[in-house]
Amino acid sequence: MPRKMLLALVAVLSAAPAGAQLQYYGYAVGSPSTIPGLEKYTNFAEVGFDYHLAPEDPSHTQALAAVVNRGLKLVINIGGVIWDPNASTGAFTQRYPDWQDRFNRYLAANQAYVSQAIAFAHHDEPFNGSTDMQQFDEVSAWIRTRIPSTTRMWVVIAGSTVGNANWYNYGGSLPFIDWIGIDWYGKHPNGTEFRNAMGALKWRFQGKKTIYVMDGFWNDEHTHMDWYGGSATEDILATVAQEYYDVARSDPDSVLLGIFAWDFADGTNPKPTNALNCNVRGAHSRIGRLILGRFGLTGKVYGFDSNACLSGYAGITAANECEVPTVEPCGQTWCSYALVDGASYQDWTTGAWAHNFRWCPGTGIQGTPVYTYAVDPTGRSSQLLPTQCRDNPTCVFYPNYRQPIGYLDGIDSTGYAWGWTCDPDAPNVSTDVVFYVESSWGWQSLGPYRTNLGSEQAVADLCGGGSVHRFGVWLPYWTKGYRVWAYGLDTVSGSANLPGWQCAATVPACVW
Repeated sequence: MPRKMLLALVAVLSAAPAGAQLQYYGYAVGSPSTIPGLEKYTNFAEVGFDYHLAPEDPSHTQALAAVVNRGLKLVINIGGVIWDPNASTGAFTQRYPDWQDRFNRYLAANQAYVSQAIAFAHHDEPFNGSTDMQQFDEVSAWIRTRIPSTTRMWVVIAGSTVGNANWYNYGGSLPFIDWIGIDWYGKHPNGTEFRNAMGALKWRFQGKKTIYVMDGFWNDEHTHMDWYGGSATEDILATVAQEYYDVARSDPDSVLLGIFAWDFADGTNPKPTNALNCNVRGAHSRIGRLILGRFGLTGKVYGFDSNACLSGYAGITAANECEVPTVEPCGQTWCSYALVDGASYQDWTTGAWAHNFRWCPGTGIQGTPVYTYAVDPTGRSSQLLPTQCRDNPTCVFYPNYRQPIGYLDGIDSTGYAWGWTCDPDAPNVSTDVVFYVESSWGWQSLGPYRTNLGSEQAVADLCGGGSVHRFGVWLPYWTKGYRVWAYGLDTVSGSANLPGWQCAATVPACVW
């Protein structure tokens, strides 16, 4: 890596802000079939419970299993098990008469997954309506005794209900709740309303960790109800995501940043996160990797073509398909930028989303070793890419007007094959030779072998220069009695047969 690039990278890493206690990042999810891939840049998924279901309904268990099987941690909300929706308003204000029995049935069906949950909730937005908060605290206390002591209990308060009558009528301290937060969709988290509501929440319920619920869906209300100014498009959610990340990481009490929602949404013409464009989803992926510290890169350089263009692919191992790495071809004292394709495809060897790149500097860099780096868009990681070039890990551009020339001078009785080859387009370069053997079990290849022996002036005259174009290779004994062909390899692409000029009976092959 060029020294100036390495120093710049170190500076970026040194300046990176710490994330307070922010350690969990993920989505609320619905269908298990949509979860694959989220584990690349998230570490939890929140699974709710549909109050239409019986407490032991297997579809909920399947959703929990899908999260765990992808290596994600569980955050669970079972409000529909405990609380009976009001027939006229749909608000969860009263417990089911048999709520304890319903919870026990739920626990019997899902104990294996509840024991693995990092956080557990039984009500959402309790001040939105007239929830009996004495019952809320009683449920919290009862559940606390039935889930692991390491599992946190959490509740989210609607931002618009902070300071309403129900808020003031509650005289308790949420004594069994560990994590608190607000959700207020359509509000900038760094705006006055959101900050005042979060400040009031943290002041009233002191000593608890905070969670943030990011607006990650789109619907007509975002425009009709003047959310984010009324004229914004879904692209505003990329900016909102960055704002949530900045606010959450600056909060010393923050522990979790969640997004509503990956595969479901409400309102008119709803679009969940997985239906949003790459500007938004790329921002989500990048933030997740910053929180979780996942910056792996992958890729390969194919080499230069006859137009002096370098090509290959690069990807980010822990990202979604929307994040595109930067690709920087570098010499000893300079770096440039390749054109990277925004479209992606799956690199099945690594699981990463790969992006093709191309760099066409012109023939002025002929003979210059080029190192190619993939750079994470967060600036946190740089990776020297391996190449298919003969000079790996560098690639050197040579013209490709002529194919190699040379001869297989012969093979003696000990199996020693000798001769010479060169690429007239790169006369000062020692090239490679490869052997092909027509054996009884099919064609076999040997090599490539570098031409590492000195060559005479007559060879230099034919090649146009250079003094190391000869090769000498002892072939394995099993090749004895079979015809052997030699091919000189071009410095860019292609090869040419090297006739065995002393092997009259088998030209262009030789037999020993």
